[in-house]
Amino acid sequence: MSELQPVNASRILMGVPMPPMLIEGLVPRGSLVMLSSDPSVGKTFVGLEAARAVASHTPFIGKFQAWGGRVLFVEEDEPEWALSKQFVKLAGDQNQAERAALIAKNPEPLGTMDPTTIEENLFFLVNQRISLDTVEGALRLCRAAASLGTDPEDLGTDLIVLDTLRALHSGDENDSTWMSFILSNL
Repeated sequence: MSELQPVNASRILMGVPMPPMLIEGLVPRGSLVMLSSDPSVGKTFVGLEAARAVASHTPFIGKFQAWGGRVLFVEEDEPEWALSKQFVKLAGDQNQAERAALIAKNPEPLGTMDPTTIEENLFFLVNQRISLDTVEGALRLCRAAASLGTDPEDLGTDLIVLDTLRALHSGDENDSTWMSFILSNL
């Protein structure tokens, strides 16, 4: 175990630079972010909105700019038709005009990502019986994400949404040892 390394208050007072963000002010690149709430309050909808924003390089909930590219949305809780119904509300034909207007306002939108390419950047795994109970299960998920990459150096995805975590393992969510194992596989 390594020795603890305290830092002087002057470092903190100077201001520590913010890490590169995937969603402005909310989600740092390369981080693990968990959304938790009571059942049926909209976690899937928020996850779909984050996926839509990152995949299309447009603002999350119309306010927080997303920078990204490929997204893998893993749905183990809802049937495909229910997921489709929710996603069409967010990114269906009614949003085509908004996406076209974004391009018209800014011909070189937010880097190289064209906001109309959501169909090329967002992928779904729906009810594939993914289990994070084992390292092999986690590796299966990693291989699926990596398969979306364009070259061997590419990790494949900028964002992976797991909906819902409790459907991806068989352990007790109140057991910290079990959850530490699950989260360490991510």
